[in-house]
Amino acid sequence: MFLCVLAYYLQWHLTRRLTPLLDEQRGKLAAGSMEPKHRRWTLTNIIEILKTQRRETVSLCGTTFDQITEPSADQARLLKLLQTPPETTENPPGPAM
Repeated sequence: MFLCVLAYYLQWHLTRRLTPLLDEQRGKLAAGSMEPKHRRWTLTNIIEILKTQRRETVSLCGTTFDQITEPSADQARLLKLLQTPPETTENPPGPAM
């Protein structure tokens, strides 16, 4: 049960921070300029894109260092959105009763 709640919590935060990207795609879908089967930004695709960035430990002539791959344009955009806190609302909703 705990893992399911944690997964939902992470998904909620991920979706909230990626709202500008997802809204852009929703706009294209609503306008009819994109078919649903050609969606690029799904949570599965986003995780797959982010998984390709690597950090490897390299040993060369007795020296060891970490090498981090440069993020692609998509990765850089996703990382920037994920590091930016979502906008807060003026009047956040109160507790449910």
